[in-house]
Amino acid sequence: MWYTDNQKVKRWMMMSISPKIMKQYIRLTITRDIWKSLSKAFYDG
Repeated sequence: MWYTDNQKVKRWMMMSISPKIMKQYIRLTITRDIWKSLSKAFYDG
């Protein structure tokens, strides 16, 4: 169940960003890691 949910969220996240950016994060397997990496790269606060 966890794996399936993780994959759904990962797919949603990957489809929400440009292909150029996606290439940098597609290999991460856990959505939490993707989210943290994207936050570090793009958060401006």
